[in-house]
Amino acid sequence: MKALEKILAAARAAQGKKRRLTGPIAEPRNDLERELVRIWREVLLLDAIGIEDGFFELGGTSIDLANVGGRIRAELGADVPLASLLANPTIASAAAIVDRARSTGADTAKVVPVRPRPTTVPASPEQVYYYGLYAPNHNRFLEMNLFEGKLDVNALERAFAEVIRRHEALRTTIEERDGRLFQIVHEEVPASLVRVDAADEGALLRLATEEMERIIDPAKAPLVAGTLAHMGEGRHALMLAVPHIVVDDRSLAIVFKELVRLYNAFVAGEPSPLPEPPLQYADYALWHARAEGDAKNLEFWRGMLARTPALELPTDRPRPPRARGRQRARAASLSPGVVDTLRALGAREGATLFMTLLACVGVFFSREASQDAFLIRSPLANRERPETEGIVGSFSHPLPFRADLAGDPSFREVVRRMRQEVIAAHAHRPLPFDAFRRESEIWDDFDRKCTRAGFNLLLGNRSETFAEMAGLRVTSLAHVWRAAVRLYLDIYFFAIEKNEALEIMVYFNEEIFDAERIGSAIDGFRPLVERLVAAPDASISGATGA
Repeated sequence: MKALEKILAAARAAQGKKRRLTGPIAEPRNDLERELVRIWREVLLLDAIGIEDGFFELGGTSIDLANVGGRIRAELGADVPLASLLANPTIASAAAIVDRARSTGADTAKVVPVRPRPTTVPASPEQVYYYGLYAPNHNRFLEMNLFEGKLDVNALERAFAEVIRRHEALRTTIEERDGRLFQIVHEEVPASLVRVDAADEGALLRLATEEMERIIDPAKAPLVAGTLAHMGEGRHALMLAVPHIVVDDRSLAIVFKELVRLYNAFVAGEPSPLPEPPLQYADYALWHARAEGDAKNLEFWRGMLARTPALELPTDRPRPPRARGRQRARAASLSPGVVDTLRALGAREGATLFMTLLACVGVFFSREASQDAFLIRSPLANRERPETEGIVGSFSHPLPFRADLAGDPSFREVVRRMRQEVIAAHAHRPLPFDAFRRESEIWDDFDRKCTRAGFNLLLGNRSETFAEMAGLRVTSLAHVWRAAVRLYLDIYFFAIEKNEALEIMVYFNEEIFDAERIGSAIDGFRPLVERLVAAPDASISGATGA
């Protein structure tokens, strides 16, 4: 308990650096507002919050807000979409939304186990998207970790097989019948680790490249593959290869966490310590099939795609019909001072750091392409519902946001517009990929306009080292498999928060871009952002000298 108190105290101290509100605190006026104040305080680790305080001015992020939504659903019985919370970032405004939602109840929308299950389960929207994205050349993405120490290979293989048994998604294939996609869960699939030798990281890179370029049939099991590479005395690398059509990045984190616990138990001669999963991915797919809203969402995205052109960055070589170029990367960074200024500017407009950075990226693309409207996609974890947190499956999918820089607005106005576009996109989730697939014209439009530019932001320091595996030091080999990745976008900004600053890797498709030319443009991103935050009320052209 004392250790937990120390952790919370440290977290409060760290959070406090970013949260400096002054003035009187508006007290809650009723029981609902008091409950919301309690939830906000616990999520944000703050002692005093007023009902008129802005969530983002208090230092909250969209991830924090999603956690608030989950707590509201679980504790207050109100199913409030993230978009509604983004649009109502104070307790005073959110309370009315929660009160209306609470009257409808949340249980009807809850994902529950379906037993007995139908013989055929429709593919989820996420599976439909990835099937269309990769067809006909489906392949896998990777997770790689290095084990240093005395590894019990038999215990690891037992743990791997048990993880496969526990999660239906890892035993699932996808079949097309009469133009529709279905997921088939197999009772058993091969679950052994392929054992190979690899002298060094160069050999691992060749293994990773070979695995990521291997074409697989999504209708043939197993779709999940494990390889254990022996790298010399006391050194092994574990490579898990999985297709996006059955699992996402969060699922791999769940798999590895369970793999560690099972390995530790088996090494100690103990049985599995893990309870059976209460929900499987097929339960989520059936829940979504019963949900409503696809027709409304289809019209929104049809209109969005119709009025937004594709981003046309100048390229050095012709774009192939299907972009699968080897990626290159260029590093950039934003200092703690610039990041703090972006947070503060966004918070005053009710915008998250994600929204303000997305606005910065939008200005960058606008300058490079001489366009004032286009789409930027970002990966969406899509796990707001608390019951989906522990499910292994394919939840993540891209969410496009429209950048609007018409009329040479100020940067502050660009942030305001981006905030509205992000809220609107979230309000029309999930994307109706099944309907897209039935209408080839809209699918082709989506595929063309949403594969040009991407952005992602990860907040919070992340360690590449794991210490809980019995007798082993475990470190990530992400730098190896990332070097083997084929890029499905023209260009992709990936920002990670470290020590209050932002480290940014900009990945670009070397199949169409000359590294020196595009690299020079990327080098201009940091000074561009510095000029924007220095003069947020000047026109974009005036602030940047364009």
